[in-house]
Amino acid sequence: MNAASFLLIKTRCNVHDLVNKFAQRREEGVMWSLPIYGPYQVICYLEHSSYPEMERYVEMLREEPEIQEIDARRVKPIPEDVELRPFTTSAPEVAALLIKVDYRIQKERDLTLQLRRINGVTFARAMWGPDDIIALVEAQNPEEMRNLICDDIKVIPSVSGNVTLYGYAG
Repeated sequence: MNAASFLLIKTRCNVHDLVNKFAQRREEGVMWSLPIYGPYQVICYLEHSSYPEMERYVEMLREEPEIQEIDARRVKPIPEDVELRPFTTSAPEVAALLIKVDYRIQKERDLTLQLRRINGVTFARAMWGPDDIIALVEAQNPEEMRNLICDDIKVIPSVSGNVTLYGYAG
């Protein structure tokens, strides 16, 4: 199983320039990136053959002049991750949810698998850090996005909190 991490990035340059630069780095392990609203302007997903290799790559990114700050979140692999399909988006509205789990109600592994079965959740992984799971969601319009996040995900009893990082295009 590959080593994987999510990066939340503050940038000194135009976010679209950075996302376009990452799009050209697939061979370097950058699987996807997304411009987002908030204090971090870009989220990206990395996969490498080992964690030391990935850590070297993250440290190299920290030295790039257009990157101001990186918050790296290492993925917690679960056996079902081998079934994951690569993340793609086809809807105009996209968001990343950083989800906290109430372990007294449900294990994060079980919640991750539950999230993957929800229509509109295109990718979900358990991770280390202040948040337990990241879920990428998409919808056709803002109202559908609100319904997905508020009516389908946030109401799950074991979801004790979340941060929504709304993506944008153009």
